[in-house]
Amino acid sequence: MYKQILALVFSLLFTTVYAQSPNEVLLTINNHSYSVDDFERVYTKNLDLLKDENQKDLDNYMDLYVLYQLKVQKAYALGLDEKESYKEELAKHRKELAEKYFTDETRLDGLIKEAFDRSSFEREASHILIRIDQFASPQDTLQAYEKAMNVYQKAQSGMDFGELAVEYSEDPSAKQNKGYLGYFTVFRMVYPFESATFKTPVGEVSEPVRSRFGYHIIKVTDEKPIRYYRSISMIRINEADFADAAQAEEMIKKAYTELQQGKPIEEVSEHYVYGAKNGFRKIEKFYPGSLSVQGIDDKVYEMSEGQFTQPFSDKGSWYIVQLDKILPMPTYEESYANIRRRVISDSRAQVLQKDLNKHLQEKYHFQPQQKALQSLVSLYKGKTNSKDWNPTVLKNADEVIGSYDGGEFTANQFADFLNNRLKLKADFTISETYLSNEWEEFISRNLKQIYDENLEEMYPEFKHTVQEYREGLLLFDLMEQEIWTKAKQDTIAQQNYFKANAEKYQEPSKIVGGLLIYDTKKQAEKAMKFYQKNHSYEKTVEKHQPETWYKGDIAETDERLKNSKNHHKGSVQVFPVKSKYAVLVIDDYVSARIPGWEEVENRVAYDYQSSYETEWNNQLKQNAEIVVNQSAFDQLKRKYKQ
Repeated sequence: MYKQILALVFSLLFTTVYAQSPNEVLLTINNHSYSVDDFERVYTKNLDLLKDENQKDLDNYMDLYVLYQLKVQKAYALGLDEKESYKEELAKHRKELAEKYFTDETRLDGLIKEAFDRSSFEREASHILIRIDQFASPQDTLQAYEKAMNVYQKAQSGMDFGELAVEYSEDPSAKQNKGYLGYFTVFRMVYPFESATFKTPVGEVSEPVRSRFGYHIIKVTDEKPIRYYRSISMIRINEADFADAAQAEEMIKKAYTELQQGKPIEEVSEHYVYGAKNGFRKIEKFYPGSLSVQGIDDKVYEMSEGQFTQPFSDKGSWYIVQLDKILPMPTYEESYANIRRRVISDSRAQVLQKDLNKHLQEKYHFQPQQKALQSLVSLYKGKTNSKDWNPTVLKNADEVIGSYDGGEFTANQFADFLNNRLKLKADFTISETYLSNEWEEFISRNLKQIYDENLEEMYPEFKHTVQEYREGLLLFDLMEQEIWTKAKQDTIAQQNYFKANAEKYQEPSKIVGGLLIYDTKKQAEKAMKFYQKNHSYEKTVEKHQPETWYKGDIAETDERLKNSKNHHKGSVQVFPVKSKYAVLVIDDYVSARIPGWEEVENRVAYDYQSSYETEWNNQLKQNAEIVVNQSAFDQLKRKYKQ
């Protein structure tokens, strides 16, 4: 049975000197306690979202809050939190919410701004590559660097960069292209290469820069504004559509002549590309390289809006291209979300990862045990893991190789990490550099996991947000299982609901006819007489032009008809409508009726679901024991002046 017990808790001087504790119990539902802070946090967060002013009233909001918590309790009681689909969905949302706590937003914004500034330009560059594996030994790395420096010095001395690329570059394409890469902008190259290109002045050569491919020496030869999107229209005439290729040329020239005469390109295309494949196209976002038509990029970006090219041919087709619009470059604010997404997924995200690693090692006071670590590393260094390679058995598996606030890492943990990742590599010689990188990755993953597991404890706002997602997902599953599915499937109950509430679905009497509105009674009467003689809406409207008119179904309850009389089939009448006059033509009169089940079943299903949910909510409250700390609630009301 539903019990609402108002527990009167009095305290001395509570009107002015008593400071309300956020941890004070405000409400108990079925022996579950909810604090003033629990209630107030949700209330203030949703205050601006509540469209109904009545819901902002604390008494009314308390009813909503109680029902919400009852539903959450019901969801847990039904074990909905144990469903795998729920766990997976919650884990996905939590991971997304947690992402910002792993990112230095100041550094990220710097990378976004850098990428945005670079996105306005293209740079032309060539490079010479000296290959070196990213996990090469220090000795091999130094040898590659010295070779790269030697080539760099030759380039600085004035030797031809292209010839140097042919002789020294280990990029296979350099023999043909002399290291030339063409024009490119942001996100087109790996981040270290991109940065070196944009930081090197035009006409100069960069010092060797390291990427995962090796060392690059880069010569920057030009910079120009980015060719952003253009909106174009294009006429294309295929020679293959004609018996003689010369006919295609003749047709495109005729089209060009009509364009010169000022005819719209769409109209011209209708005359000359009928039946041709891809004869006319509008491309809203054309960009360099989007069409494999030789020379089209330069032609498009050399024109002003409204201009069109002379006819030109490529690969058996003739073209005329018109520049419709130069689309503006997006602002920083407009670009922010897209660039942020690309930065996070780009190789420059390694900068953020390094920042995080450093932060977590400082936060947890991480200390490696170098002697024990080197002892373990020596068991792997220099070995080659082939398919039949077996991991070394550790003698001191529990030896501590690193410590942090609250825990330690053992040799066995790192060895397991190494062995699992080495399984993915074949015939790989394990270098000291590789082991050093794997150690950093091991520490990074483990400290990040520890940090992640404690986010709720460290950041209350994160805890509350995750709780809201958790409860929101539970309530969705609860409503789907207990309300929506049951109400939808119970068609017998829906039909019974329809029978019991038939008058709710009654359609009012309606007029099938026309309503013409005029400024004066005289105009309306003339129009009525004309209609009575011709019986044509169209002729009447043409002869006696109304301010507005409508032909079709008109409900008898329509406000505009309140001054009309004697609604019967075939009648025509004039009557005032506010400050104007109406002509009402009644072609037919349909009496009020209750529609059949098939006509309203979707509407009934919705209404029945609402009714079923209301009944279910009431039952939930009737079976609950609810205790309100009235003193604490009254103090909360005073705080919000209610």
